[in-house]
Amino acid sequence: MTPAWQPDASQLRVIETPLGGYHLVLAPPGCGKTQILTERIRRAHDQGIAYGDMLCLTFTNRAARGMRERIAQYIEGADLGQLYVGNIHRFCSRFLFEHHLVEAETSVIDDDDALSILARYQNEEESAIKQRHNRRREYAEIIQFAHFMHQIIHHHPRGLRLHPDCVSADDVRALKAICRAERREFTPDAMIHIYDHTDDYRDVIHGDAFDVGTQALAANTLRKMRYAHAYTAYCRQNKLIDFEDLLLLTYDALTADNDYPRYRWIQVDEVQDLNAMQLAIIDLLTAKERATVLFLGDEQQAIFSFMGAKVERLNEIKLRCKGHIHHLRQNHRAPSYLLGVLNRYAEAQLGIDPELLPLAGNDEQAQPGDLQIIYGATMEDEIRLICEKVRELQAQ
Repeated sequence: MTPAWQPDASQLRVIETPLGGYHLVLAPPGCGKTQILTERIRRAHDQGIAYGDMLCLTFTNRAARGMRERIAQYIEGADLGQLYVGNIHRFCSRFLFEHHLVEAETSVIDDDDALSILARYQNEEESAIKQRHNRRREYAEIIQFAHFMHQIIHHHPRGLRLHPDCVSADDVRALKAICRAERREFTPDAMIHIYDHTDDYRDVIHGDAFDVGTQALAANTLRKMRYAHAYTAYCRQNKLIDFEDLLLLTYDALTADNDYPRYRWIQVDEVQDLNAMQLAIIDLLTAKERATVLFLGDEQQAIFSFMGAKVERLNEIKLRCKGHIHHLRQNHRAPSYLLGVLNRYAEAQLGIDPELLPLAGNDEQAQPGDLQIIYGATMEDEIRLICEKVRELQAQ
């Protein structure tokens, strides 16, 4: 244990979780998660887990940098470089390149690059698209449709679809109308055939089976399919993959081959922000026997769907970790006077259960003369007083 840091009782229980099984830690910000995760790495290694058998996943690059800095500061070891710490997209990229699942010359593109590709196809100015919210959303739906069709073609389970909303009710209505005109059942195979032959089906929708309204819907759906198909083909020809491809290709590889390395010891931060595909990849990376997995999440963020978080994801993990759920509530970062106001606001204005709110820690940050909230003061008064205190501290 690092001499300069002494964990409180709840932190120590998390650090000392035994090897084996699934655990969930629920903790709001400021509860010392980074230090806890670092100490767990040290403890696991002391218990015989090789760094190469460990996988530490974070949700953001920033969180990964913070974790790596803390590890470098507090842990020594010649083989420490074998430990992976990073977000899941970066892990998938490394996995695909190390196992030669994509060509070495392949480039990873971001959302703006993808938009540029489609803009060139449609002879539109990229800058003009970025300034028009509706147009940019249409482009995003085309790219999402390309990923959706990848999942249909590769028979991914329905629950793992990344963007099910990119196929609208009008799209379904149009595709069913096309299938009726062709006297075939509306199935995934039928959808794939339409996707691969949009030019042929543009002739079909001009037949007598389509009224003007349905014809317009079908034309729009075929156009979306055509450009999604073209986007995929362009990326393939030019050795490009986007962030969603990183997930999809990794999932495909892990489900097709059991010989890829699995991890005996995994910890995952900010699990409420994971989508179903990301969680499925983590499950596939977990060793089948004697695995230790620790999830960390924030119930407040899950409740309010922060950055796409889903309370269902956290509930799913809670069921998996039943009997091994730990709570960290002591906030060691914010002074008690500030935490009190934030908690009052969270409870009164956001409706958060008080049992989920952080408690003040040892309040080492509070100094003589620090702001003391007056009993009975309104929330507006408290916020005003805090702002005055902040300005006072800035002036010092």
